[in-house]
Amino acid sequence: NKNSYAKNFTWQSSDDSIATVAKTSNNYAMVTGKRPGKATIKVTLYNGKSASCEVTVTKAKIYLSPSDQNSNTYVTGNTNEMEQCYKIASAAKAALERNGFSVKMPSKKGQLMKDNVKESNIWGADIHIPIHTNGAYGNTLGTMIMVSRNKGEANKIANAILESVGPITPGKDFAISERPDLYELNSTNSIAVYVEVEFHDNVTGAKWIINNSQKAGEAIAKGVCDYYKVKFI
Repeated sequence: NKNSYAKNFTWQSSDDSIATVAKTSNNYAMVTGKRPGKATIKVTLYNGKSASCEVTVTKAKIYLSPSDQNSNTYVTGNTNEMEQCYKIASAAKAALERNGFSVKMPSKKGQLMKDNVKESNIWGADIHIPIHTNGAYGNTLGTMIMVSRNKGEANKIANAILESVGPITPGKDFAISERPDLYELNSTNSIAVYVEVEFHDNVTGAKWIINNSQKAGEAIAKGVCDYYKVKFI
């Protein structure tokens, strides 16, 4: 009963730097992880009786899967999709690690996507992010994000990345699309969000990618931070 003394109880964390706890409107507890580690969450009743449980906060695990397509040459710059996407993924990895995430990507350029998926699944990634640049007919620009099913957490992650990457690229953003036929979207155990940063068969797009690989990688990382509500630094 809302007028009962038994309604009055408190939640407490043993270490707010690891996990905080707040009582919600219906007297449940909302626990928020702050950094990796262990903390004890305790509830105390009006009469002094209490109960507790230990929570473990871990880093979110992000697998970055840059394109292995070295045959997709750029219209300018004497380079290809594999080379540029590895640069973008490397920049994203550094930015994500700087912001407290655990990140894995292939140790060498050109690793096959099937091997990337295998590594991602064995490692237990929380999010799998294929990173590509696009090609169409030489007259298209824009950022394209694809997911297996555009709903739930996949939609939230995709939107966060699109809202971060899209505004910095020269082209107009595409709507998030469903592509359950793509191997890296239907074969990962984790949520997978496929990022086509910009078009490389357009001179404007190709030049932008070549000159902005660091910026593109950091934008992908910021999108992940935005999804997790982590302040990007």
